[in-house]
Amino acid sequence: GRTFAKLINDFVDRYGPLNEYIDVYNTKEGRKVYDDTLEVVKAQFPHYLKEIEGTADGSGVEFYK
Repeated sequence: GRTFAKLINDFVDRYGPLNEYIDVYNTKEGRKVYDDTLEVVKAQFPHYLKEIEGTADGSGVEFYK
């Protein structure tokens, strides 16, 4: 995450569909879908999730983004 932090942050800031998803995430229904999906990913792909969490942490991007 740290190595590509600028690239990751630029992508997150500029990618339109992602920003639309964040608007949905900020709703009660959207947050429930996110939380339910995250639980499935934790159970099925824990190592993949840790990799994504590390990338988010290293780049300074909030994980939910």
